[in-house]
Amino acid sequence: MAPLKTLGIQIRERHLGMRSDPVDVSGGKEIRRVAEIFNTVTDERDEVLISLAEREAFFRSLTQRAPIGIVQTDILGRIEFANPAFESIVDRPAEELTFNYLANRIHEADREEERLSWEATHDSLTQLLNRRAFNASLVRCLGEAGRQEVRSVLMLIDLDYFKPVNDEGGHLLGDDLLKRLADLFKDSVRQSDTVARLGGDEFGIILPACGIKRAQALAERIRADVEALRIEHDGRSFGVTTSIGLTELTPQDSGPREVMARADEGSYIAKSRGRNTVVVVPSPPAG
Repeated sequence: MAPLKTLGIQIRERHLGMRSDPVDVSGGKEIRRVAEIFNTVTDERDEVLISLAEREAFFRSLTQRAPIGIVQTDILGRIEFANPAFESIVDRPAEELTFNYLANRIHEADREEERLSWEATHDSLTQLLNRRAFNASLVRCLGEAGRQEVRSVLMLIDLDYFKPVNDEGGHLLGDDLLKRLADLFKDSVRQSDTVARLGGDEFGIILPACGIKRAQALAERIRADVEALRIEHDGRSFGVTTSIGLTELTPQDSGPREVMARADEGSYIAKSRGRNTVVVVPSPPAG
């Protein structure tokens, strides 16, 4: 058993890098054959590793100046190499990237992209959609107007007496009121409806396939709920009312500007009638 034990020790040493010479033991034919096969396999493995190292070095030298981000990982997805373009994309030096999981970096990039996309389409204070996203939704809804049995409705809400809230109660109080109003509007409509803050004290709601009668009833309920909303501050009670304009979307509308102008006219008429009022502006007759 001495030759077999010696062979085992030499194989272990060669495998761990403690021995550079081939294994060499005396003994029977079978033991010598095992030693010969191990030496052959080990030499072939070393040649492959050297070749891979040379190819990897060549690959990395090529990618150093590549204008696109290139990353190399192991089979578990851990980053082993990243070129300068990739470092620039993720805003991290190579030392911080090495041995991190590529999936984590991809998820971070995805989250950053989602954040930027959200900020581009939402109002940061109220968390509602902004005018840009609202207009895009209105364009889509207008495109479906000819296929709907029940017409969609645009509602524009203009706050009355909001400036005194800001001036006398302070901007923090004004911001608090705007956020509460945003929640009130979202809670008042369906999930399929679109609610947005269009400007400082102006909001818009798109009601797909709602019909003007239901929309008018909804607008009256929103008007009453806003009137009832009060905020107590420094011994004073603050609140606003609304001037609301409604109009239907029709296949004859040339674009969002035409529809917005009609709803805005409704808000203007509501203010001229003393505010805290809902006004429906009829759509033009089909020509």
